[in-house]
Amino acid sequence: MRGGRHFWIVFGLAGVVASCVGAQSTAPSHFDLRSLWSLAQDNLPELREAAADYEAAVGQAIQAGAYPNPRLQYVHDLVGSAVNPRGHVALALHQEIITGGKRQLDRAIAGRHLEQATLALDARRIEMQSRLRRDYYDYLNLLATAQVHRDTIKTIEEALRLSRQLLEKAKLGAQTDILALETLLEEAQSAAEKTNAALHSAWRQLAADVGLADLATPKTIGGLPAQPPSLREDEVWQRVLAAHPALRQAQLDADSARLAWQRARAEAIPNITFGAGYSRDFIEETSGAILSVEAPLPFWDKKTGLVRQAEARLNKAHATLKSTEFKLQREAAEAWARHQAAQRNSDRQQNDIVPRLQKRRDLLRQAYQAAAGKVTFSDVLLAEQALLAARLSQTELRRDMWRAVADLLGLMQKELD
Repeated sequence: MRGGRHFWIVFGLAGVVASCVGAQSTAPSHFDLRSLWSLAQDNLPELREAAADYEAAVGQAIQAGAYPNPRLQYVHDLVGSAVNPRGHVALALHQEIITGGKRQLDRAIAGRHLEQATLALDARRIEMQSRLRRDYYDYLNLLATAQVHRDTIKTIEEALRLSRQLLEKAKLGAQTDILALETLLEEAQSAAEKTNAALHSAWRQLAADVGLADLATPKTIGGLPAQPPSLREDEVWQRVLAAHPALRQAQLDADSARLAWQRARAEAIPNITFGAGYSRDFIEETSGAILSVEAPLPFWDKKTGLVRQAEARLNKAHATLKSTEFKLQREAAEAWARHQAAQRNSDRQQNDIVPRLQKRRDLLRQAYQAAAGKVTFSDVLLAEQALLAARLSQTELRRDMWRAVADLLGLMQKELD
């Protein structure tokens, strides 16, 4: 049978369910997208990683607002001198004064990092939802394809039974017709083994998406929505521009780079350290206050290299912002094109091609059973194969359409509801 090798990739769900349900008796008997996401929230390590990064950014923001601690200095020298063994004692307190607005810039940079961590946490959650949604749609469409294969095998078995009756009772048909149907049935049964592996792999992918490697296949699972969401190209792009974390992250990176450039320029302004204390000289029997002012003189190191480096990073951040926008535009356009093409072709298959081929198959089968001389078994077999190919093409188109829907919803950062 031409093309028969790939017609049977998703048959045999019952065997997969029977083999997996016993693996985890405590697993829920029914799953839908919401219940799978509930499991993911409790078990996915990626979400805990993002939460830990957020907590680290909170700590960084807190630390950035802290002022430098004062330094206490105690000096006791000339101890054990011949004139006076008590020598000389000095006690002083030093405080560094941050100049050039460095502290404010440090706090602003830490604030941007906190915003980035918050965004990364939200983005990781949406990313996990989008991946789960896509794999869930894939699994459901594989189940639909499996139903096509089950129906097809029943049809082949019924055709084989009728052909044997015609051959034995009415002496119609030929042994070659029986052999052709038996070969067709064997191909379907052989492909069912591949289907078992495909469905098992698809469920294992869903199990990985929720962070439970040993999650058992449920007895029942929720279905696809009756209709795909209504989307418009301009609304998709506007939503992507407004909500996609990659673009918002690039914007925050550019803002952080601008603040880092200002911070590098401020680094050239030296900080000043003030000191005050008390000194007692037991040798000279004198005492008094200590006052000190300390600051580095920017003669040799004026931080020009640091400023140049920060300026280059700022320019790179602005370029990355534009390239991220173009990249998202390409991804959205590609997903939209896939969605439109798959939806149009799927509707055409469902409303026009499949009904027409099914009617043709039924008419040829009736004519063959009525022993009409112009209709041969080959005609019926070809009609069956054409109908099977169309039904499988329809399920594959629907699978492509829902994949594109999942990709578009992910680009738009849509929650599961």
